Amino acid sequence: RSIAYLGGIGTDADQVRLEVQFLDESLGSIVPTQQIDPVSAAHRNAQTTLLKRERDDLVPAGTAYIVVDLVFDYFGGNAGALVDNVSARLVAPTPPVPVALNANLVVNGSFETGPLPGSPLTPNDPQGWFGLGASCGVLSYGSGANVPSSGFATSEGLGGAVLKDWTGNGGLSQVFDVSADAAAIDAGRYRTFVGAWLGGATNDADWAEVWMSFQDANGVQVGGTGGLVHLPPVTAAERNNQTKLLPRSADVAVPAGTRSIRLELRFGYFGGTVSGLADDVRLVVYDTLFPGPVTYPGTGEDLRLFSGVNAQPTTGPGSTVKSATAGDVLDLRVESPDGTFDYAPLLIAANVHPTGSPPPPSGLPGLELDPFSLIFLVNGVRCGGFGCAAVLPGGTVMNFPIPPGFVNQTVRLQAFALPLAGATPPANEIFVGTEAHEIDIH
Repeated sequence: RSIAYLGGIGTDADQVRLEVQFLDESLGSIVPTQQIDPVSAAHRNAQTTLLKRERDDLVPAGTAYIVVDLVFDYFGGNAGALVDNVSARLVAPTPPVPVALNANLVVNGSFETGPLPGSPLTPNDPQGWFGLGASCGVLSYGSGANVPSSGFATSEGLGGAVLKDWTGNGGLSQVFDVSADAAAIDAGRYRTFVGAWLGGATNDADWAEVWMSFQDANGVQVGGTGGLVHLPPVTAAERNNQTKLLPRSADVAVPAGTRSIRLELRFGYFGGTVSGLADDVRLVVYDTLFPGPVTYPGTGEDLRLFSGVNAQPTTGPGSTVKSATAGDVLDLRVESPDGTFDYAPLLIAANVHPTGSPPPPSGLPGLELDPFSLIFLVNGVRCGGFGCAAVLPGGTVMNFPIPPGFVNQTVRLQAFALPLAGATPPANEIFVGTEAHEIDIH
């Protein structure tokens, strides 16, 4: 196992690589030289830093000597390549580690941590962000005219930091090894949720987008068009020319033959002020034979339910099940992120059942509740005039106290919209339903 911290200075092109040779007793090479690839200025996000890199190589039969070389590449000017903490150890072979299911695999996807101020990189983690070209930087919400306010970040549960394109056309990537789960993947059991908040400033055309590709053991994309997933940019028009971010997501099957998943976050720059923004990047792998990150997905259209208990509402993988006790406040928000169902009549319904014993399925696609035991929290259909509940641009917000007498009960919630005449119809031509959330009351 070879480990080295490799890097350089700013935009300097100089770099260093670590080479490993396996020699026989006559000092002849047994296999081609192996290497830890150099960390380029692009990989470093054009920062003066070193990134941890490591690799495991099987020691071939007949090896008498192992030679470790550091090779510097110099491209003129100041010699800027840097290296530190080099090690080579003989270790027992270890099988690939199964991927962590139902968990966000992205390292520092919220850009809240990192040893370098203002940097999205995590130098001590070889699985962290890797630069793609021009650089990106981390700013605090509310720190300038081209980033959203801290109030916006708080209302959307985005924390205190946002990633911003720094020099134009910046980008970052991470690669996730899923080779240990080859059998389940090739059997068609695994799916992947990918999501991010993307946006920009005012009416500026700069944007951010996400690409996810499924790759075979040689790093080649698999699955045809299904092997490449795109979360498109949020346009200035979609943002109503406001400085903000909106959520994008996709939930897709992992194609057979996939052995790694590559995630790329890219910015587009069109001149003038650099203003592409991104935050809360998530990638979750789940097994369809077991509860996934969003167990009850609803109709999967442009309507989302956010929930929180004494906290800002959240949604998505890992955020659809909450715990509460009597007296807590349940905060809900229903939103049509792309505005497809804005102003549509809004309903929020619930089932109550003993924790651990879900109600029977509805039998209707997209309805995650038992229709024979519905409790309506909000009914925007049976009313008239002002004050009727509707899906409002930017989200309809409401809250409810958790009443006593529901210990060891689970409340499953789902929101629905019934579009107005002439508006975009739902896929089933009747209703659009959010993913369902569950509140476990203790």
